[in-house]
Amino acid sequence: MKMVQGRSSRRFQRGLLLGAAIGLAATGVAGAQELQLEEIVVTGSRIARPELTSSSPVTVVDAAAFEQAGAATVDSVLNELPQIIPALGAFSNNGGNGSATVDLRGIGSARTLVLVNGRRYIPTNGTGTVDLNNVPASLIKQVQVLTGGASAVYGSDAISGVVNFILQDDFKGAKASARYGVTKEGDGKERNINLTIGTGSDDGKSNLTLFAEYNKRDDVMAGDRDYSKQAITEGVVDGKPTILFSGSSTAPGARLARGTTVLTWDANGVPRNFNSTRTTSSAGDLYNFSPVNYLRVPQERLSLFALGNHEFNDNFKIYEEFNFVTNRVPLQLAETPAVIPQPRPGVPPIRINLTNPLLTAQTVTQLRALYPASADPTFVAPAGFTANDYASITTANALSRRMTELGPREQDNNQNAFNSTTGIKGDLIGGFTYDTYFTFGRVTRDVIVRNDVSSARLRQALNATRDAAGKAICVDATARAQGCVPIDIFGPGRISKEAAAYVRTDTNRVQEFEQQVWNGAISGDLFELPAGPVGVAFGGEWRKNKYFDRVDDSIRTGDILGFNPALSSSGSFDVWEGFAETYIPLVTDQPFFENLSAEAAIRYSDYSSVGAVQTWKAGMEWSPVKDIGFRGQFQSAIRAPNVLELYQGGAVGFPTLNSTVDPCLLSTAAGYDAAFCRSQGVPAASVGTTAFNNARPTQFQQLSQGASVAGFNLTEEQSKTWTIGAVLTPSFLPELTATVDWWQIKLDDAIGGFGGGAAGVVRDCFTNKNLQSATCQAITRTGDGYLAIVQVPTVNNAGLKTSGVDLGFTWRQDLPESLAIDGEGQFRVKTDVSWRDKFDVQPAINGTIYKCAGYGGTNICGEPIPEWKATTTFTYQSGPVTASVQWNYIGSWKNDAILFGTNPTTLVYPKVGSYNLFDLSGSYEVVEGVAVSAGVTNLFDKQPPMLPDTMIGSQQNSFTNTYDALGQRFFISTSVKF
Repeated sequence: MKMVQGRSSRRFQRGLLLGAAIGLAATGVAGAQELQLEEIVVTGSRIARPELTSSSPVTVVDAAAFEQAGAATVDSVLNELPQIIPALGAFSNNGGNGSATVDLRGIGSARTLVLVNGRRYIPTNGTGTVDLNNVPASLIKQVQVLTGGASAVYGSDAISGVVNFILQDDFKGAKASARYGVTKEGDGKERNINLTIGTGSDDGKSNLTLFAEYNKRDDVMAGDRDYSKQAITEGVVDGKPTILFSGSSTAPGARLARGTTVLTWDANGVPRNFNSTRTTSSAGDLYNFSPVNYLRVPQERLSLFALGNHEFNDNFKIYEEFNFVTNRVPLQLAETPAVIPQPRPGVPPIRINLTNPLLTAQTVTQLRALYPASADPTFVAPAGFTANDYASITTANALSRRMTELGPREQDNNQNAFNSTTGIKGDLIGGFTYDTYFTFGRVTRDVIVRNDVSSARLRQALNATRDAAGKAICVDATARAQGCVPIDIFGPGRISKEAAAYVRTDTNRVQEFEQQVWNGAISGDLFELPAGPVGVAFGGEWRKNKYFDRVDDSIRTGDILGFNPALSSSGSFDVWEGFAETYIPLVTDQPFFENLSAEAAIRYSDYSSVGAVQTWKAGMEWSPVKDIGFRGQFQSAIRAPNVLELYQGGAVGFPTLNSTVDPCLLSTAAGYDAAFCRSQGVPAASVGTTAFNNARPTQFQQLSQGASVAGFNLTEEQSKTWTIGAVLTPSFLPELTATVDWWQIKLDDAIGGFGGGAAGVVRDCFTNKNLQSATCQAITRTGDGYLAIVQVPTVNNAGLKTSGVDLGFTWRQDLPESLAIDGEGQFRVKTDVSWRDKFDVQPAINGTIYKCAGYGGTNICGEPIPEWKATTTFTYQSGPVTASVQWNYIGSWKNDAILFGTNPTTLVYPKVGSYNLFDLSGSYEVVEGVAVSAGVTNLFDKQPPMLPDTMIGSQQNSFTNTYDALGQRFFISTSVKF
């Protein structure tokens, strides 16, 4: 790993030279990708060629797919492609951030490059991923999905491939559309209206397209669907694995534990034993958090786009793209589970004043018996009180309370995105063209969380007594002056409105991402060979990404109980790049060589963060006859670390402390070394002793940070991609087009948290036993020798390897007169199939390799990766009528617990069966320019598989981004063009 510094002057000089060269060329220079992209330049190259002769496989989704799906957001259509593994989206409530992202091949959204009109689009957060909510579905002309690394053409991030959205930029006239959708249950309403206005000169040299869209999507609650309304887990009943009701032990009646005694309280403040028994029909006192959560999150979005161009002459054409999107996506989780911070370095035990008149006599008796303050050697009674007046809770996780009186935790994600591109292009001498542009984009996000609980204020409210009149008051005078209200948490509904208002806290964080891109390219035919012209493209690019995430004091200090603390983050990096590409026709119109061509590309990048990197590609195409062609390509791609991986200020967690994590606690622990422990600051009299282990804090602090913040070096990820395929266009069967492509992606130096967390950092330190090593320097101990803080830096880990085969099939058949309207029409069948042969994940260097192809689950594989996925569309079109049926197939997959040695016979779902979904849609052109469309999504009301929490790790009882979560629903839309 390396960090390169002191490069600014040299990089600036190189950038000036490169910029000057392109600028001079622009006075008579030419082309690049954007000049002819919508005509014959395909994603993955800057040189014009037909799609089916591209050496890289490209899947095309046209505007009709969005119309047939009645889609207001693009992720809902893209997720149906077999190559896509669903990422964040409309069903990402717990763990979501309001964004919708795309994950090609399932190796991470940050490794899929998103373009709009062939240019980088504005990312929305520090990971560098693009929020697809900012791309208007109604303005899309076409989407091109390229498999395989494309860094030689586009630069960093294109590890798994590229998703390129081509927007309409030559519209003339006006078009207004409206859409309404609703589920069979009558909920989840969606409303969309949009207006497109375009004008252009008669000679086609000028055009201005304006677009406005408003979209509103209602929420659907998890409690409104049978499969998601009850939290579930798996257990054993009568010797058989069985689905059981479940929930959270953090309950509205409170939960207090000491040894084998576990209590809760009823609404009258009377304690009783806590019932945590899970059965097939009851979860006892466990709290069912599911109904309060969103199943599908609501959304309200306003989008404004303007695209214009004007040709002054053949040598000078100017174009401009502008868009502004404001997007609000609320999230909602169950009420705060107040597990009051337990003893760890810097956090005292919980002290409850037993003279609080709100507490029942039974509550006082139990607290005094289980946790007498007299048994706590650190307790010092305030003036006027004795140890008998207090309970001091010293056991980790002993006291918890679901704060239902405060209402659910609400998170508002308010996002404003602005992106502007200005460019010029034109012809040069010798048939060359040029294209140069500058893009500036900024996304700001305001994240407000409501109904969290302040730890400090809750402690003050628990420290209450009675005044002279017998009224409950807070003991601390300063807290009283600040509005402290005594509280009784022992029993559901016992928190008063005033106490709830006092302990309630709202938090705020502001995030901003800014991107600047300058790009200039020249393309054309260099010279003529017998087989055709040699095409070339070359140019340069400069990019700068800048990000900050500013948290408020409550988040920074950890004075919240509903979420973990975090620190603010900020940073930036820039890169200068030069690139070149060529396409060489070698042989044509010869026996067994109808066509033979080669292509190559190279890119040199100089990052302010990781220094100089190179990427390249080489490919060939061979068609022995016109009816069949073969293609193959190798690409060496990279992903430079994003801003968050470099500069994340810190995300705080609290792992459990034991001798497995810290060998210094016990002499019998693996890796124990008394001398090395003493060198770290553990007292000689304590190291390895039972007394030292027994007196340990229950938790320590894990601080996850960006590499630069933690003082670690970070390098770019590197990947190698191979694709080999064939294209069949038989002359004897002109209705048929078929493609087959084998692909493989091997990723090395994958960026992530070191060792998977704090335990990995400590383990590496004790393996190397070098106090000056980066991992040992990341460990801080308390004065008495216990782990206090462990920094978990972002580093280059091991990697992964994935491969498979994609099949594409299109059949077009003219309709017989008996089936056609007005005597003509067409029937089309289009199928895309993906077979996943391999998905091998290695989290740590020299660590275990987990074979996740055909698996899914929370242990390692995540979102299911079935071996087979397919999408087939049957379309009838004749005259004013279009009708289509789409069939989505998701193959079976296995529980990834099996990869860790779990016996499949002990699992409720060792395997999840295949899933078939059908959609029906149609449209009718009433009169010229007026069309009505309608459809049924999930035609047969197919329900998702209901899975236990041990498999999914979420609160929705299924993989709701993979499977249809809402059931049958309907849409109708109309459009008027004039």
